[in-house]
This record gives sequence, C-alpha cells and structure tokens, in this order.
Amino acid sequence: MTTATHPVLGPLHRAWKSSSFRLALCFSAVVVSILVGTLSVYYVEIVGTVSQRLDDYALRNSKRLLSVYAQQGEAGLVEEIQRLVSDGIDSQDEIFIYQHLDGAVWAGNATIDLVHAPRVAALQDLPVEQEARSFNGRVKIDDLGQQRFLIVGSDLQALTDIQHRYMKATALALGLAVGLSLLGAMVFRRLMDKRAAEVRQAIRQAGQGNLHFRIPMNRKSDEFSLLEQDINQMLEQLEQLVRGIRHVSHMVAHNLRTPLNRALHRVQAAKLAPESLRPALLDQVQEELDHLQRLFSKMLLLVLRVAHEMLGQALEHRGCHPGTMVAQPQLHLVTLALQVHFQAALLDGQPVFQEVVQQVGPHSPAGASPPAPSHPVPAPAAVPPAGH
Repeated sequence: MTTATHPVLGPLHRAWKSSSFRLALCFSAVVVSILVGTLSVYYVEIVGTVSQRLDDYALRNSKRLLSVYAQQGEAGLVEEIQRLVSDGIDSQDEIFIYQHLDGAVWAGNATIDLVHAPRVAALQDLPVEQEARSFNGRVKIDDLGQQRFLIVGSDLQALTDIQHRYMKATALALGLAVGLSLLGAMVFRRLMDKRAAEVRQAIRQAGQGNLHFRIPMNRKSDEFSLLEQDINQMLEQLEQLVRGIRHVSHMVAHNLRTPLNRALHRVQAAKLAPESLRPALLDQVQEELDHLQRLFSKMLLLVLRVAHEMLGQALEHRGCHPGTMVAQPQLHLVTLALQVHFQAALLDGQPVFQEVVQQVGPHSPAGASPPAPSHPVPAPAAVPPAGH
C-alpha cells in the first residue's frame, strides 16, 4: 500500500537529506536570527521612545496644573483646563479632566469611571470616554480632596497603531526572509548537486574502466574546480599506468610464447624419439627452461627495482628527501619483505639474488642486514635495460 506524498513536504523531505541544503539552511537560520534580534532592538527603541514621551507629557502637564491649582485655586484650574482644551493643539489626543467621583465634570474633554479606577499616584492605562468614542488612555490621577480629581494624560491610539504596524512589518519581513532562505537553500543544493554529479560521473566512469573520461573544467576557481583538476590528473595518471601495464603484459606474453612453444615441441619430440636421442633433446629442453628461469629472474628484479623507486618517491612526497631515506623504517621493512618474497619465489641456485641484495642493500637502515639466501648463489647476472 503506497502512501501519498505531500506536494510541499515531499520535496522538502528529500532536500533535507542533502548536506548542502542543511548547511545553507543553517546559515539562513543564523541570518534570520540576526534579523529577529535587530527588529526586536528597533521595536524596543521605537515603542519605548513613544511610550516615554507619553509618560513625560502626562507628568509634565499634571505637575503644571497642580501648580496652577495651588496658586490660583479651583477657578484658575478650570480656566487653564478650558484654555488647553480649546487651543486646538492635539485636542484629540490629550486628556484634561477635572471631575467629581460620581462622574460630574467641571472642566475637560473626556470622562473616566473613577469608582472602579485604582487610586494610585503612578501612571496607568484606563478606558476613557470622549464624546462618541471610547479609547484607552495613559493618565495620571491626582486627588485634590473632597472627592475631586485632576486627570491628565494622552490617547494610546498612536502608540497602539505603531505597535500594530511594526508587528505587521516584522511578520512580513520574517516571512519573506524565511521564504527566501528556503528558496536560496534549494538553489544552493541544486548547484552543489550539479557540481558533485560531474565528480560522481567521472568516478563512475573510472570504476567501469573508462579512463578516457575527463571532467569539463569550470571557469570559476573554487574548491570544486581544484577537485575536478585533481581528479582529471588522477585519471590521466591511471590511464598512463594502465597503458604501461598493457604494454608490459604484451611484452611478457611475446617473450614467453616462443621459448614455451620450443620447450613443448622438444618434449613431444623427446617422447617420440628413440631412446638414444632422448638425452640430447632433454638437454635442449633444460636449456630452454634455464632461459625461462633467467627471464623470470630479470623480470622479478625489474619489479623490485621499480617498487623500490616508487617507495622512495612516496617518502619524498611525504617530505623525506631520498638522501635521508636511511632514517625511514617503513622503506627498510618493505624492502626486507620484498627480498623475502623474492627469495621464496626463485628456485634453488637462482643467479640474481646477490644482485638484488646489492641493489636494495645501500638503501637499508644502518645496522640492518638483508636475509641471506638458503642456498649458494652464483655470480650476478646482467640486468637488461628498462626498455628491454
């Protein structure tokens, strides 16, 4: 039974398996976090500044009207409140009330339910009634005695509008940032998959035996370009190595075919020849076998030399100069192992073991001696040049 895949969550789930997508998404999350922090700081600063201005306005006017009441009495307070209300400056936002506890207003532009309002000296946000509208205001209530109160403050509608608009803009910015982050992560994943697909194709072709394939070089000089260049060099070296191995295989097959055929024909001739001619034919077969033995010996010696040179180049690549190979125990151990296998591979009385020891011995560490052959060894045989 197959389960339906969500049209949005399905691609996201497949994309989440990509390390490049997760990496890009992590960077996007960092950017969004920085954006959220920046917007939060701006919100605190803007809203805090506006709120502080409202508080300062209420405290400053309350202090001034209390001073007028102390100097001029109730009549002066009523006259000053009427002047402030009728001047037409911020008359819709400012609150000036001189009223009784039961709700009777002697001067002002609004009214407040003082029965249910808390009697505190600090600023507080209370519902205010002004003509045909109701709103929340930040006011300061001063008790003048005999159930008379002076109320001074401002409308909070401007502050509320700033908060709502800022929250909408912040939500829109965050939504846009998250959407662009997901889109950028998807695009980044596609680009990385495209570059990685070329490398995977080259490795797949090499695994299938096609060493002629090369990755198209990109004009951009980035990490993938360096990787593609290294892979192309590796493929070229592998191709040269395989070509050399094929050449050596053809050469070995050519050099072994003729003596083996001659030896086989002489053995068959010896089987069919009279008894008196068999020793001579068998001696010829022995000569052919000795010739093959010398050929194998020279080939093994050539392999040992090449292996020794490759080890030296590897150590030199690791930072060890060939002149200082005496201090490399790895080369000595591998050389001794090659000598042991070489000695075990040869027949008794092989004519090249001493020459192998002479070729390898100078590169062995001080104090180490190569293993001696288990049988007497004749004089060294001549080694053919590398091209033969």
